[in-house]
Amino acid sequence: MRNRIIRLIAFATAAFCLLSQFAAFAVSPDIIYVDSNTEFAVQTAKIIGEYDCQAENPSENSRIIGRALNSDFDFCSYGAEKGVIGKDGRFFLQFKNENSAQKCLDALNSDPDIAYAEPDGVISVSSDEAESSGGNLSWGVEAIGADKYSEHLSKSETDRSVTVAVIDSGIASIDYLKGRIVDGYDFVDNDADPSGDTSTDSHGTFIASIIADCTKDAPIYIMPVRILSSKTALISNAVNGIYYAVDNGAQVLNLSFGGTLSGSNCKSLDEALAYADSKNVSVVVSAGNEGIDTKGYCPAHNISAITVTSVYENLSFANGYSNFGNEVDLCAPGMNIVGYSASGATKKMGGTSMAAGFISASAALFRLDHPECNTLQTQEALKKSCSDLGDEGFDIYYGYGIPQLDRFITDETVYAEGISISESNVSLIAGETKALTAEVIPADTSNKAVKWTSSNPDAVTVSESGVLTAVDEGSSVITAESVDGGYTAQAEITVIGHSAPPCVVSIRVVSPPDKKVYIYKSGDEIKLDGLELEAVYSDGSKKAVTPVQGITVSGFSTSSVGEKPVTVEYGGCTASFNITVEYAWWQWIIRILLLGFLWY
Repeated sequence: MRNRIIRLIAFATAAFCLLSQFAAFAVSPDIIYVDSNTEFAVQTAKIIGEYDCQAENPSENSRIIGRALNSDFDFCSYGAEKGVIGKDGRFFLQFKNENSAQKCLDALNSDPDIAYAEPDGVISVSSDEAESSGGNLSWGVEAIGADKYSEHLSKSETDRSVTVAVIDSGIASIDYLKGRIVDGYDFVDNDADPSGDTSTDSHGTFIASIIADCTKDAPIYIMPVRILSSKTALISNAVNGIYYAVDNGAQVLNLSFGGTLSGSNCKSLDEALAYADSKNVSVVVSAGNEGIDTKGYCPAHNISAITVTSVYENLSFANGYSNFGNEVDLCAPGMNIVGYSASGATKKMGGTSMAAGFISASAALFRLDHPECNTLQTQEALKKSCSDLGDEGFDIYYGYGIPQLDRFITDETVYAEGISISESNVSLIAGETKALTAEVIPADTSNKAVKWTSSNPDAVTVSESGVLTAVDEGSSVITAESVDGGYTAQAEITVIGHSAPPCVVSIRVVSPPDKKVYIYKSGDEIKLDGLELEAVYSDGSKKAVTPVQGITVSGFSTSSVGEKPVTVEYGGCTASFNITVEYAWWQWIIRILLLGFLWY
């Protein structure tokens, strides 16, 4: 009987464990791990498409996007039905309903291993449709001098080109854009054909036609990235579209969309824009058409992007319509703009979406002319070319004004004939930095831009401005190459080892203990409450030291009352301060009684 009971218990235990494992397997989410941003975007779009087709009440709030501080974070216990995890820690989680998503969101945002987590949301395009028109293309091309600049660039012999990604509603295959469109992606239908612009106003096609109108025969190409269905898009698709465009060769991004999203819904978009900036991709965003401050509008609030407001034909601000704010950089033609619809017919539209299209074309033309310039230099150049409108200098409506691209045209070009470098042999200690300079010859060369490269980045790296950083022992050849003519000069760099870490050379007492110390029994230690030290290191740096570890105290005696010198030691250095020793209250009583007894 006893053996039978034991066998039954063992069987029940095994069955329970088996059922537990099966149950865990049954609810385990379908998590996909990917190695590239493009695959992340494609898998995310696939899940959104499948879920929204199957769910009774699909909601963007049943999805969470964010980034973990490491790609090994375990999402299996958070109740997601499906998910995508990128190698950089970015994640997308799909839940059955909003309640499950909200529970997970609260848990993730309280986890120190999560950089941020936010619900997916909806953004919209920044344009309104005006009356149809069969007239010529836009007045804005001449207003910004794009006609003259593009004509000038089309005559130059170059094998360079620039690609502008229009992250929007797709771009229709119309005759006007023939030969200007490169491969893109459709994140709404999750396929490689973004030509299905089914938006009610042909938004993406219209923006593309503005860019084509501004750039004419210059080698500027347009990448269609479809994220919008009608006039709205999921934030997750917008973020994935940005990563896709950056990783697939776009040098300029046109983002004519936005929304009054809370800060918790903007982190993923802001991070995507930071990624674009880190890859030297210029981002142009529309300010928005709500007539509100851009500080509450995303992504127009992003300071790394070029934020654009809208003006009429007389260059007056689209008051009560265009957004405004301290984040505004430029203004551009945006009202009564003529462009092409998805049907191939011309029409008129107005909004900051159109204004962004003109600035995207401007950034593309400038980067074609100046491939050596980064995103910040491109933005600053466009600002300097502006005709000032409104208040003198910067203002919150026009930014720095409207660009005048014909100011970039120069008739007298002095070509490079060589290049020199400031030092040809340099020795560094690992961790040390040093700036090299390169001079393009002759001194009045029109294009003085220089590209820097290192033959061995494991030993020495070099920045865009020629700053060397010694990484580890070894050697490297640093090459400075002139953008004009491809002339080179080289320097041999030797890294001889690591420098010794800085050591403490002196300490001083910033503040002694803040309490008086009474007499203690033999062997008691001094209280260090309130003691503050400052350590000075061999490299000149200073650091506050709290009296916790590494500090020793000597020279203190409680054998008598009065001022007592105390010596503290830290890092082999000493400093002193005085402390007052007094009798305890009960010691005073004993002394008084003893004195009375002796007197008696």
